Amino acid sequence: PEKRLTRLAAGSSTAGPLFMVGTVGLGLLSESRLGYLLLSIQWLCAALLVLPGGRKHKPKQAPPVVSQPLGQMLGDAVGAAAQLMLTIAGFIVLFSVILQWIPPWIGALLEMTNGAKIVAASSWPLAAKLVGISFLLGFSGVCVILQSLAAAERAPIAAGRFVLYKVAQGGLAAVLTWGVCQFLGL
Repeated sequence: PEKRLTRLAAGSSTAGPLFMVGTVGLGLLSESRLGYLLLSIQWLCAALLVLPGGRKHKPKQAPPVVSQPLGQMLGDAVGAAAQLMLTIAGFIVLFSVILQWIPPWIGALLEMTNGAKIVAASSWPLAAKLVGISFLLGFSGVCVILQSLAAAERAPIAAGRFVLYKVAQGGLAAVLTWGVCQFLGL
């Protein structure tokens, strides 16, 4: 179950459609159709990553639910959400500071948005830009990976395997993007 849950978590931690179409496609590449192309490839890669494989595991019986007062449940939920928001904001601030002190191409792997901006602004041919951005979208960047692992801290997710799945997802996205670019003549 841990391996499947880790695959599911890796496949579901992807950039959103608005980011891929609006920010990357329209904002960075000046063509929303390129954003839709990247979005389609990312969704296909995520689906391929989480497809069932191997033997099936019999689900364990869930422990009995212990009822708590509604006020306590809501308070706990709000507190946990606020703590998670602070953790994610902390990673964003940390990586914003780190990016100022390292070479841009290394920073591209640390933070996905910055990486996509760097690749889009490069002098590379369009197909190479799309392949590079597609890898970064699939990989997500170290900042997003750490945010995802922090959000799933209580889940039985193997951090090392999660990172390997994200690298594989980025690699698969890059290969598929290259193939689509060849097919479309981009």
